[in-house]
Amino acid sequence: MLESDLTGLRRTDTLDSAGMPRREAAMQDLTSTARLFRFGIFELDARSGELRRHGLKIRLPDQSFQILRILLDRPGDVVTRAELQQRLWPSDTFVDFNVGLNSAVRKLREALDDSAENPRFIETLPRRGYRFIASVTPALSDPIPEPASEPEPEREPKHEPAAGGPETARRFFPSWISGGLVVAAAIVALALAYESRWWERIHTGTAAGHIRSLAVLPFENLSGDPAQDYFVDGMTDALTTDLAQVGGLDVISRTSAMQYRDAKKLVPVIGRELNVDALLEGTVIRSGQDVRITAQLVHAATDRHVWAERYEGKLRDVAALQQKIARAVVGAVRGRLAPLRARSAQPIAVDPEAYDAYLKGLTAPGRGSYEGFRTAVAYFEEAVARQPDFAVAYAALAQAQHQFLFGGPLSPRETMPKAEAAARKALELDETLVQAHQTLGGILHHFHWKWEEGDKEFARARELGAQFMEPAGTEALIRNGHFEEAIALTERARSRDPLSFNAYVSVGSA
Repeated sequence: MLESDLTGLRRTDTLDSAGMPRREAAMQDLTSTARLFRFGIFELDARSGELRRHGLKIRLPDQSFQILRILLDRPGDVVTRAELQQRLWPSDTFVDFNVGLNSAVRKLREALDDSAENPRFIETLPRRGYRFIASVTPALSDPIPEPASEPEPEREPKHEPAAGGPETARRFFPSWISGGLVVAAAIVALALAYESRWWERIHTGTAAGHIRSLAVLPFENLSGDPAQDYFVDGMTDALTTDLAQVGGLDVISRTSAMQYRDAKKLVPVIGRELNVDALLEGTVIRSGQDVRITAQLVHAATDRHVWAERYEGKLRDVAALQQKIARAVVGAVRGRLAPLRARSAQPIAVDPEAYDAYLKGLTAPGRGSYEGFRTAVAYFEEAVARQPDFAVAYAALAQAQHQFLFGGPLSPRETMPKAEAAARKALELDETLVQAHQTLGGILHHFHWKWEEGDKEFARARELGAQFMEPAGTEALIRNGHFEEAIALTERARSRDPLSFNAYVSVGSA
C-alpha cells in the first residue's frame, strides 16, 4: 500500500511571550495590531483583506489569506497544523483537514511564487507546521481620529443667511427627505455589493446549499509517471459520468471541462466561464495495483472548500471508489439532490487489466478521427474480452462503433450490427446505462429507420436523466412536432457543454 505522508500529526505548543527578549516581545505586539504587512515585493492589507504585489491586487482564496495572516502575525515562529485546524477548520466542518490545508498552502505559494523545496517565504516543517522565514515590516493601524469637540451654541445671526446656504437647504429638504436619501444610498450600496459578489463572500456558510451545477476538472497525476496520464484522465471521465446521473445536478461535460487541463486560472474565473456553482478537483496516485484518490469540492464564487476527502484502495476496487466519491459529493451539498441511481448489476470488483484497457479506450488520442476511434474500439474489445460482465465497457464500445456510421472507410453494414450487439449486451447487464440507450436509439433511427423503437430508447435515456443528449434524441422530438421541447433540450445540453461546437449546432438545428 502507499504510505500516507499526512499521518502521525501531532500538536506542538507555540512559544509564550513570557521570557521572550523585550525586542521580540515588542515586535510581536506590533504585528498583532498591524494593518499592513510588507515583505519582499508583497503587501498584505489586513483591514481590506487584500494581498498586493507591486501595488497590484492578487486574488487569493480566503483560507489561504487567513493562513498568511496567521503566519505574518508571528514571523519566525512555527505555526502548527493543529493550531491552523482549530482556527480555520472547526470540528463541525465537513472537510478532510489535511486535504484542505495542503490545497490552501499550495494556492498561497502559487500566489507568492514560492516553492516548498526552496522556500523564500513559507517554510514547511514536516508533520509539524509552517514558518514564515522572510523579513516582515508591520505597520500600525491608522490613528483613530479624536472626536470633535462640542460645537458652541449658535448665536443669533446678525444677517439673513445667503441664498443657497445651510438654512435654505434645511427649509427645502425636511428631515424625512434626508432620511430617505440615506436609505436610498444604502440600497444602492447593497446593490453594488451584491453585484461584486461581496454578499456571497460573507455568506460562505450557506454556499453548499446553492450548488446546483458543477464541473469535474481534470484530476492531476501525482504518480510521477506521464505514462499514467491516461489512467487519471479516464477516472475523471468516469467520475463525470457517475455524477451526471444525479437528478437535479447539472454537470458540465468532459469536452468542456478537459479544456482546463493545466490552465493557470483561478477557481472563480473558471466558475464564471463554465457558469457553474462548484468545481470538483483532485489528484490521483497509482503505484502498481494501489490507487490513492484525493478529491475536493470548491464553491466557485468564493473559492472555499465545501468538502474534501482522500480514498485509498486496490485497482480492482476503483469503480467502487469512484461511485463512493460521487455519493460523497452528493452528500456534501446537504442531501438536497436525488441519490445516485443504484447499479446492482455493475460489478463491484473490476479486473484491473480490463479496467486499464477501458480507460485507455476512453482517452485514446484522436477520437475525432477514424484512426482514433479504431484504437478506442480495440481497447474496449479487450476490456470486455477480459471481463465479459463489464457493462460500462460494452456501452463505450457500442458508442465508439456507432461513430463509424457517419464517416470512415468501413461500411455501416459491417459496423452497425456490432454496435447494436454491444449496446444490447450493455443494457442486458445494466438497464440504467444512459449511454447504451442513446447509442441504441441512434442505431435504430439511422441504420434501421425504426423510428418508434428508437424514440422509446431516447425517451428512456431522458427519463434516466441524460445530461448530454445526442442530436438524434432531439431529432425524434422535431419529427414528432415537439419543437419547444427540442429547443429546451438542446439549450440545456449546450449549457452543460458550453465549449462544444456540436452543442451550438444542435441548438441551431432545433
